[in-house]
Amino acid sequence: MTDRATKPARPERRWLAFGLRWAPWVAIAVAFILVAGFLELSQELFDPTESTSRLLSIDASVLRAVAQLRRPWLNGVAMDLTALGSLVVVGLFTLALGAALLVKADRRGAAALLGSSLAAALLTSATKALFDRPRPAIVPRLVEVVGLSYPSGHSLASAAVYLTAAFVLGRHVSSLPARVAGVAFTAAIVLLIGASRVYLGVHYPSDVFGGILLGTAWALVMAPGVRWLDRRGQTRP
Repeated sequence: MTDRATKPARPERRWLAFGLRWAPWVAIAVAFILVAGFLELSQELFDPTESTSRLLSIDASVLRAVAQLRRPWLNGVAMDLTALGSLVVVGLFTLALGAALLVKADRRGAAALLGSSLAAALLTSATKALFDRPRPAIVPRLVEVVGLSYPSGHSLASAAVYLTAAFVLGRHVSSLPARVAGVAFTAAIVLLIGASRVYLGVHYPSDVFGGILLGTAWALVMAPGVRWLDRRGQTRP
């Protein structure tokens, strides 16, 4: 019998294996960059400097420009979108998907989702209390809200919880393009939720940007964490 020649791995497969190997470290590095961006944004907003004045001017200009786009039909769309980032909807989403993951015996995924939901609530409460920024009063608000403004809790929670959900569910999908599409779709929803907060006049654009930075950073930390727990579980006897 003659030995069969071993076929060399395709270049695209080698690059894919290389990417998957380093993806967790890249995710953590990007998370640190996003946190640094949030801290820099916060410093620029709340330190009395020339750049602060420019940021506040941009905030006001964007709010006024967006208010000019208001239409009755868009008002309803914005209210529907903003509801997706509310405490009630995010909480119900966490419970429903967490229960489904438990039924599928994915306890690590359910724990990651619950952890992101709780972390989003704690981060929102702590940062709002720390920065103590009032809500904007530059344009009329289309909904009544209470509480402080920076960062946007809707943006932070939706980024942290929905992106974590996309990463967790991606573990159950074999197709890489499908996983990428799922994360991209989720990111688009997060951006729309944030945009709705500005449209409704209840947040400055910087509030939304800060919330997305912090929430996305948390999700990017959770994604490799769940992968690491998966591999650890597989190696146990």
